[in-house]
Amino acid sequence: MNNTATFENSLISLSYLGKMLLVDYKKRAIIDLKAAKKSIQEREKFTKNAPTLIIADFSKIEYVTTEARSFFAGPSNKTTMATAIIISSKIQEVMGKIYIKFNKPKTPVKLFTRISDAQEWLQTFIKS
Repeated sequence: MNNTATFENSLISLSYLGKMLLVDYKKRAIIDLKAAKKSIQEREKFTKNAPTLIIADFSKIEYVTTEARSFFAGPSNKTTMATAIIISSKIQEVMGKIYIKFNKPKTPVKLFTRISDAQEWLQTFIKS
């Protein structure tokens, strides 16, 4: 695994933080179903479909549609082992809690305000 690799398009940038993949969503993005599918497709191509621990930085996102939340939670997300979502506002926290409670993601998901805390939590999923 090349941990210095990066990828960027108009929606996301991808890079590795150790063994974790940082998915950084662009400022003021609105994630609809098409954007959700594209981000998963780019992520799987970037990781070569390897099982992946994800840090998804949603702190700059404006909104995620209902269809996109369902897609992210569903079985289409085959290679994700666990996801730490970075948030920066009370509104994002509420949206994140709704996502976890009602969309019931197929893999562990937790909300964080700091990347370092997210990394610490994801570390527990790495087999020694």
